[in-house]
Amino acid sequence: MSTLSSGPVFRGHFFPMFGFPTRTRFLYHKRPLRWPPQYGIIDRELDIAISQFAPGAQSIKDDKLHTAVGVVEFVPEAGNAVEGPNPLGESETVGVCRRCQALVPQPMPMGTCPFCSAAQGSDGYRLAELTEPPGFSTWWWISDRAEFRGGFEFTPRALRARMGAGLNNYRPHGNFSIDAGSARIYRINDNDGNDFEFRKLDHRHFWMVEEAFDSALRDLPAAEQRRIQRPSFDSATPPVRRALAAISNTDVMAAGINVVPVGLCLNPSKPEAKAAWYSFGFLVRRAAAVSLDVNESELDLGIQPIPDFSTPFAPPTARIFISDSLENGAGYSTFLGDPNRFEELLRFVLGQARPSWTRSTPPDSFHSPLVTPPHSHDCVSSCHRCLREFGNMAYHPILDWRLGLDMARLALDPGAHIDLTESYWFDLVARIAPPYFGGLSLQARTFDTLSGGVDAFNNEAFILIHPLWDTDAANFRPEVAAAVADAQGQGFRVTLRSVFHAVRFPYE
Repeated sequence: MSTLSSGPVFRGHFFPMFGFPTRTRFLYHKRPLRWPPQYGIIDRELDIAISQFAPGAQSIKDDKLHTAVGVVEFVPEAGNAVEGPNPLGESETVGVCRRCQALVPQPMPMGTCPFCSAAQGSDGYRLAELTEPPGFSTWWWISDRAEFRGGFEFTPRALRARMGAGLNNYRPHGNFSIDAGSARIYRINDNDGNDFEFRKLDHRHFWMVEEAFDSALRDLPAAEQRRIQRPSFDSATPPVRRALAAISNTDVMAAGINVVPVGLCLNPSKPEAKAAWYSFGFLVRRAAAVSLDVNESELDLGIQPIPDFSTPFAPPTARIFISDSLENGAGYSTFLGDPNRFEELLRFVLGQARPSWTRSTPPDSFHSPLVTPPHSHDCVSSCHRCLREFGNMAYHPILDWRLGLDMARLALDPGAHIDLTESYWFDLVARIAPPYFGGLSLQARTFDTLSGGVDAFNNEAFILIHPLWDTDAANFRPEVAAAVADAQGQGFRVTLRSVFHAVRFPYE
């Protein structure tokens, strides 16, 4: 197996007028006649193009609807633009886990996720053949006729950035370990776990996804559809299944939590813990952008699962990583990757101090608006005032500023109280518990110190717990053990329900 990195430098880049490599990719909606092309193109950076120009994705330009159907590479030849051979290029095989967010370079061909043991499947762990397309194309005869009529299709977006090899010198500080340097960052569009099946056109170096062509054709009126000639495929060349990728080497900092107290679960394969890691990461990223006076889009974020050998059976925990969005880095991530600076950033998140690299920022300017009204009352999970922005749209349902603050406190102090007595949790539970139990026709009741509800008909008790409290009886927090014992002592079967779940899925 060959890797993308082993190919010549021009494999992943174009060389424009001044000779500097660029990762801009074109969507060709007309055949280019000259090089460089001036008309009939839409351009995007590669990490955006693998979503916006993926087969089946649609773009709008000059009231025309352009549906990408495949990949192609045009190269200059005597001033003209001609199709270059093998636009799918060389591939790189990686393991991708949707459950714990792992990326596994050079994976074993069989088996489960090496971090969370998820079985192979589109919703769990799978192997993906990655390719970095040099260009994308529509079916030009459809693009000439397809009018934009007010709606267009969204296709699966690329997964969040994932980190491959690069960092291996983690330094402990407080209750976190941190490292910074250059690392390999992957962004992958695997068509929601199904990959894209490319077929080569007959007598052309154009690889098409037939399903995308059919989707583009349906956007035309029936009379126009009959005028479009279907593509002819090369019967001697077998189809190829690939995921689209944008792979770069850039500056990265990564930080994880050293000591996970008894009773907590930070396993990123669990929805609540996954939400906590991403919320922590996006909260830190926003604070970093504020303190450095840069746009959030200049910093990418992801999580990386790691084995936790401090506990039995080594369940995974994780690290957050922040990378510079510019290839080869702009220096922001390595600056923040200094242990003392990262501690300063966490204290800024918690309103304890201002970062030393800022001059006029009040210490509580970031923290206070989160934990005081109107935000603390209006926002039960996340909003655009705290964590949400366009770039993390896929994670809006799980982001939670309260979990982000808990993780920041834990990163500084292994003895931090991660419980529902913290003011921002206490106020939330007091507001949501009565309508939550009432909506389920449960009789509200307190079990030891925790809020609960009783289904007398089924003899079942529901108990609200902190999202990071472990539901494994072998690792119960004292509060959970006492509440469960209280409910069972009254003859009830017990169901533990996290506040995270109650807010998002109140009727499940």
